[in-house]
Amino acid sequence: MPDQVTDQSADQSQNQSRDTRPPRRPHRLLIVTLLAGLAVCAVFLVNYMGVTAERDQSVEMQNKIIAELTGVNKPPAANKLADRFADANGDLIADAPADLAKQMDPPVLKFSYIPSDDQDKFRAAFKELMEAISVATGKPVEYVEYPSADDELIAMSRGDLTIAGFNTGSVPIAVCATGFVPLVMMADAQGRADYKMEVLTAAKSPVKQLTDVKSREFTFTEPTSNSGYKAALVALRDVGLIPGKEFQARYSQGHRQSLEGLRSGTYETISIANDVLKRAEVGGDLTQSDYRSIYTSDKSFPTAAIGCRHDLKPELLNKIRETMIKFNWTGTGMEKTFGREGRSKFITADYAKDWEYVRQIDNSIGYEYKLPAGDPATMPAINPSTMPAPDPAAEPEVAEPDARRER
Repeated sequence: MPDQVTDQSADQSQNQSRDTRPPRRPHRLLIVTLLAGLAVCAVFLVNYMGVTAERDQSVEMQNKIIAELTGVNKPPAANKLADRFADANGDLIADAPADLAKQMDPPVLKFSYIPSDDQDKFRAAFKELMEAISVATGKPVEYVEYPSADDELIAMSRGDLTIAGFNTGSVPIAVCATGFVPLVMMADAQGRADYKMEVLTAAKSPVKQLTDVKSREFTFTEPTSNSGYKAALVALRDVGLIPGKEFQARYSQGHRQSLEGLRSGTYETISIANDVLKRAEVGGDLTQSDYRSIYTSDKSFPTAAIGCRHDLKPELLNKIRETMIKFNWTGTGMEKTFGREGRSKFITADYAKDWEYVRQIDNSIGYEYKLPAGDPATMPAINPSTMPAPDPAAEPEVAEPDARRER
């Protein structure tokens, strides 16, 4: 009996001991979960650091390129007409070759305007002008496109172009490096063919003046542009702001892209030609509520120039010049496209005088007038279209405003 009691007491004691143990917790599962979470975080951190490092390297490389392009590390330039060209009268433009055998009379006149991603607009704008040149010269005029300003410059240098339009900033390069002869500019009714550079910022941006760009981002168009790049660069430099140091620079590749980016919020601050701005507002692409203008250049700049290669026969070049000067814009694609900027006629271009300030800016930032390395013009011109030579016996209806009305 005592043994039985003793056994029962022992059992009760063991049961009490088991009942007082703390409940078992899933420590192993918790540890596994934590380790998995740490692994995911580690992978994310490594990827983030890699992307950040890659981005930082990209920004550093971009800043080095910008510093090289902007002349931060360059002495002032001393640009002049290339040695292979003659300039007997000192007008800073290449003369026609003295050797008559080297003066060109091409069977087809190839016409190009400033490279853009909206070339159909320009093709339509110059349709009646090309017809008028075809009538005056008796030659077909072919509109050709090039994907970049570099391509157009090299095409002019190689003699692939007869007539071309270059933007303000590209004109001196075209003159000095390719032998381009500026003939006309687009003017308003009073004969003014100029514009000013403006810096615009998004309406809701805290940027109120140029100095506010410090530690922020500024969007240029592309390096050959005067208002979209070079003039803006000088204005920023004058207030102590150097790209890649005091602010981050980026490129939109064109005025239209800059305006679209400003409106959409992609870009905060941009530089623009104010005649292009006016055209965008008239066309409904931008409204004054979309932006604020925080800077306007003190001096004006010439508009784009249209001209010819220097080695044309002088009589052919003069026919092209006279046709453009006398061309009536009324009812034409020219009026429809460029009338939005207030342009209504062509006037004679004076390269030595009109581009003097542009050349001063280029020299001050060390911008050299030379063709790009390589040969981007090995790619053929895209989407050529030809205005056939008219029947000599036909009435030159294109000379009448009504006959030039856009179809």
